[in-house]
Amino acid sequence: MTNDDRWKRHRRWFQQGFHTKTRLDGYVPVQQREVRQLLVDLLRDPQEVLSHFKRCAFSRSVVLQLGHISCIGLPRR
Repeated sequence: MTNDDRWKRHRRWFQQGFHTKTRLDGYVPVQQREVRQLLVDLLRDPQEVLSHFKRCAFSRSVVLQLGHISCIGLPRR
């Protein structure tokens, strides 16, 4: 088996696991929840816009990778 064939096989496995319609539909509630929280944060403290965007991006990536978000170490609101 050549490296090219191996690459194609691994790429196919990856796409089958992560790019299914069901999986993509599951991202929508996460995106909506995080954007709502981003908007609330921006209204509460508009001067911290960069921090809010960083939190939003980090939170989405953690939720999509692990399936949940941990509040440990986050400041209380």
